[in-house]
Order: sequence, then structure tokens, then C-alpha cells
Amino acid sequence: MYGARKTLQVTIKKEDPTRIDPGDTIVGSYTFGKIEILPCPNCAAGFLTHIFLHELCHAWLHQYHEAVYEVEDSCRFCDTFADVSYKLLAGDRPPKQACRAYRLNSQVAMQRFPLFEAFWSKQLLELDEKSVASLILGRSRITAAQ
Repeated sequence: MYGARKTLQVTIKKEDPTRIDPGDTIVGSYTFGKIEILPCPNCAAGFLTHIFLHELCHAWLHQYHEAVYEVEDSCRFCDTFADVSYKLLAGDRPPKQACRAYRLNSQVAMQRFPLFEAFWSKQLLELDEKSVASLILGRSRITAAQ
């Protein structure tokens, strides 16, 4: 999937001064082994983390559940993955979702990373394609307590 590299490539592009918060909603993308994040000058590190988590979910679906990735609309599922993951890392997502207002303490997030890892290894690694499709279609839910 990732060619000769056998790794997922992640690129954060130079800040785009033409994208003004909260204008564009396309801040990140995933395509065949590559995640690209396009911040505006106001984007907080917490927001970029949230976007990365969303795109990482697309990469996971593509690698482990390609049939579902290609057939179903997976953005809602990846939004949920990013939201739950961000909460597990103790991120604060404001109601208005302005990119400059996302707060994430990197030291706390690193301390809570084992919680993130344990939660998702239990939730995702054992899912079969039918279960993933059910999650994507909204027939079942993933939630995490803070």
C-alpha cells in the first residue's frame, strides 16, 4: 500500500495565509499512504492534532478495511474517532470549533497516550469488516469516558 517506503507519510504544509479561520473546512487529507495537513495562520496545535487523528483513521480504514473504505462514506466515522481520541488525550474541543481555540496540553496528552492506545487496541484491532461498516453507517457507536 505504501510502496517501497512501507510507512505512512505525513506532511504539514506551510501555513496558508489565504485560508482564514473558520473559512475552509478542508484542512487535511489522506490519499494512498499520505496524510497532508494544511493549517491556516491561526491553527492551534490541538486542532492540528484533531485533524491528524481524523486522517489517521482514514489511513487505518484504507489499510485494514479497504472494501469499507472504498464503498462507504467514512468521514463521519473518522470524525468520531478523532473526537473520542482527542478526549482520551485530554483535549478540549470548543463548541464553535474554531481552529485557534482547540486546547491540548502536550505533556498531559503524552501522559494519557497509554490510555488512548489501550482503548483503541481493544476497540479497533478486533473489528471485522461488518462491524466497521456498522460503525461507519452509524448503527453502532464508539464512546469514551474522560
